[in-house]
Amino acid sequence: MSASVSVPRVGVWLIGARGSVATTVAAGGAALTAGLHPSTGLVTETLPFTDSGGHDTVDSPLPRRAEVQAVGGVLPHDLTTAVNAELAVVEREIRPGGRREPKTGLVDAGRSGEQR
Repeated sequence: MSASVSVPRVGVWLIGARGSVATTVAAGGAALTAGLHPSTGLVTETLPFTDSGGHDTVDSPLPRRAEVQAVGGVLPHDLTTAVNAELAVVEREIRPGGRREPKTGLVDAGRSGEQR
């Protein structure tokens, strides 16, 4: 029997992965990976970040969120086009997070004694 060697993964996992901050992080990371911006002075410059993803309750795709940020002046318009494929890769790593309707165990009188 041979032991399998696993390669450690280093990356960023964000809660609220389709939010404004996370979208900016993903677009910035993609820009660095694509060589569109130098990594000079970045703390993360020495680490081999290979993975990004996270959890979110909204389902608007990350590339679309980046386009919205470009319209709002947060990201450069040409950047969202340049890193669209990389953002789509990150999008595939985003998982649903949180409950949309909390289960409290309380009885809702308006629902004939149903428990939520």
